[in-house]
Amino acid sequence: MENISLEEIIKNTDSKILKRWILQYAKNHASFEESFRQSFSPQQISEKQVKDYAAAIYAAFRTNPFQTGNRYGDWDVYGFDADGVRADLEKLLDEADYYLKYNNSKIPVQICKSMIEIIPEEWEDQFDYEGDVQVMYDGAIDRLEEMLKANIFSSEEKQELFEWYKEESQEHKHEDVGLNTDLNVLQDYFMDSKEMLEQNLNLLDQKINLAQSSYEKERLIIQKIAILKDTGMTEEMKNMIAGNLNFVEVRKIKLDAILQEKDYEQAVELIEQGIVVAERLSHRGTVSDWKDELLKIYLLQNDNPKVLSLAEDLLFHGREERKYYQILKAQTPKDEWLDTVNRIIQKMKSGSGIFGFNHLRAQILIEHEKWEQLFEQCKKGGVQYVEEYEKQLKPLFEKEIFQIYLNYIEQEATITDQKSYENVGRVLKCLKTLKGGKEKVQELISNYRVVYKRRKNMMAVLDQV
Repeated sequence: MENISLEEIIKNTDSKILKRWILQYAKNHASFEESFRQSFSPQQISEKQVKDYAAAIYAAFRTNPFQTGNRYGDWDVYGFDADGVRADLEKLLDEADYYLKYNNSKIPVQICKSMIEIIPEEWEDQFDYEGDVQVMYDGAIDRLEEMLKANIFSSEEKQELFEWYKEESQEHKHEDVGLNTDLNVLQDYFMDSKEMLEQNLNLLDQKINLAQSSYEKERLIIQKIAILKDTGMTEEMKNMIAGNLNFVEVRKIKLDAILQEKDYEQAVELIEQGIVVAERLSHRGTVSDWKDELLKIYLLQNDNPKVLSLAEDLLFHGREERKYYQILKAQTPKDEWLDTVNRIIQKMKSGSGIFGFNHLRAQILIEHEKWEQLFEQCKKGGVQYVEEYEKQLKPLFEKEIFQIYLNYIEQEATITDQKSYENVGRVLKCLKTLKGGKEKVQELISNYRVVYKRRKNMMAVLDQV
């Protein structure tokens, strides 16, 4: 009999069969079981005895291709199948959990570091529209954070992980990969010693200087301010804030501190400076946000003239027009309210086309029973708004509404698409509720069944009227 090598036998034996044989043999041979446990127990096994995790991660992307075919039966392969990649990477995270369960942190660290390094190199958002692979990237960061939080590392192991983090966190490839987390969440766990804290702060300074956008720079500055605060470096924190007030969120941090001391004069000055900066940068939204903060202070101070002036300004230029209308309504003296309402209505855009219908203006008109102006606004907005406010308009403008519906129906009936058919059916139902509407609807339907008899979809819609 030919002497076959053990390597060749193992290579060609099904892994399931091999596992069953090992389990059965170990039951009958205690010494073999003990030797096997010593070699492969999760507590004892070392990084050198496990698979090449980096290769496994690359393979997950390359053995799960995204395929698309054409009408000729040809297949084009490019990108990756996110669901398949996720399934393979999930197995690796399960392995990490297995070793962690038995107090072996070295292999989980290796798995997580490899995933964090490699996924951003291979990942493309166009193939991961549901975030399957991003969840695996987040999972690797989460497990590292859990290990750091549990304080399971020796000082040498933690320093080694910190050295890796310092290098890896400066790579721009990590931007936008995380779905619910960020690699920088790990930095908070590297502050055990004065030396490590200084290194962390220096690392943040490097990142701030190399930031590729103002958004990224602001985010990093906020992180540094938080670290300085948490570690009791109050003077350094104040200096950091003072030197970066051009960033909105930094200015808000200072504003919150001032408001806690109820120093409203300084708060107003700080906000007004923020408005100047935002106007210089043409950031309209930020301007209105700062004005909203200013309005809160004026309300606290019961400075009614300033409240009314700013609330009216924000009604037309702020983000929450209904809120500012309610403030105006509550703060305006009763004998001045009617003049204020008329001025607001006149200045408000009724809205149509790309600007959209102004529902607040319509509600104000209803509130003050200005039916003519409401009808004009609805006509300008289109038939859908005549429908929406028909209840309020019908008592005075039923004949006009009848004609608007009729004109719209006859116009839409000439168009051959499903949406127009549905529009015809919907407005026919509205027309039926008006005086003389039932007779007119029957007349129109009878006519359309003759003129448009070939339009099966239209006939089906008319059957539902």
